[in-house]
Amino acid sequence: MKERLLKMPRLVLKDLNIQEAFNSFIGLIRLDKKVIMGIAKDEKGGAAAAFFLLLGVAFPWLFKAVFGTRVFNVIVRPDFSTVFINILIGLIFVLVAIFIVTVVATELFKGKGSFDDFFRVSGLAYGLLVLSIVGSTVPVLASYVALILLVWGFVILFVLIRTVFGLDDANTVLTILLMLVSIFVLDTFFSWLGLTAGHIGSIDFSSFPIAF
Repeated sequence: MKERLLKMPRLVLKDLNIQEAFNSFIGLIRLDKKVIMGIAKDEKGGAAAAFFLLLGVAFPWLFKAVFGTRVFNVIVRPDFSTVFINILIGLIFVLVAIFIVTVVATELFKGKGSFDDFFRVSGLAYGLLVLSIVGSTVPVLASYVALILLVWGFVILFVLIRTVFGLDDANTVLTILLMLVSIFVLDTFFSWLGLTAGHIGSIDFSSFPIAF
């Protein structure tokens, strides 16, 4: 148990090759199981996974902070504390989710993968969240983009868990459900501590039409 749960991925900056990582990312979101297993077992893939994970969690918030989100004719920008807290909590939630999936899949359902295997594939997959900026730039598409990312994200998660840990469909679904319950409990705990999104941020009225 300890070997699987405590095996940390190798995170060495010189291992990061953006072009190769992007190619792997494309193969992953296309659900190519051969590519997925190749990523999972690539000892040098930790840096790419960490980069894509940080990009997927941080970039949408940084984008909102710089360009804002248009709500009707008002532009709302989150303040620094909101951005920092959401990025930090987002990263914590992802790492906890990876840990929980590993525990459930390997200890409860006797899967074959490890924490670092799943970190490498799920971290890379988080790059998909960069597309959420579409909702900030084109509000009319926000709900559609969010729905697509939600559905496709769960499809990717299902395939990643089933492939990396070698589980059957039923145990894969149960693993996801247990992970979601655990994340809900963690989210409730963070809310109880007051570590939530914080202030909504500043509002830019420059694009608000005023007629006399």
